[in-house]
Amino acid sequence: MAESAHTPSRRAMLAGLAATPVAGLPAIAGGATEADPIFAAIEKYQRAAAAFNQSEEGTDQDAACSVYFDADIDLHSTKPTTPAGAAKFLRFIADFLDEDDIVNDNWIGDMVGDSIRNAVAVLEREALS
Repeated sequence: MAESAHTPSRRAMLAGLAATPVAGLPAIAGGATEADPIFAAIEKYQRAAAAFNQSEEGTDQDAACSVYFDADIDLHSTKPTTPAGAAKFLRFIADFLDEDDIVNDNWIGDMVGDSIRNAVAVLEREALS
């Protein structure tokens, strides 16, 4: 059966889904995001980072730093269990590397984040198929 010019092909629809940002992935993937522990670890890290950044010097900041450190260790000790989780974690790492200029390589330093995002795109396509 031939498709009309106005009916998108399965390939075109999948290509469009593959371009969907990771932020939209939990809504699309539904329950799969809840089963992957990396989503909770990333949220815990983000809450701890925000609390640390808003804390005042002194005991308040010392306590916030301890929670932030623990959340950071927990995050990087947590293994994603789904393609959607792997994609989200890789994107998180790429954004972190770009934000804090951790990669200090004159040749490829500013390319590392995009390289990781390119790999993420493959995982996103798989997660959405």
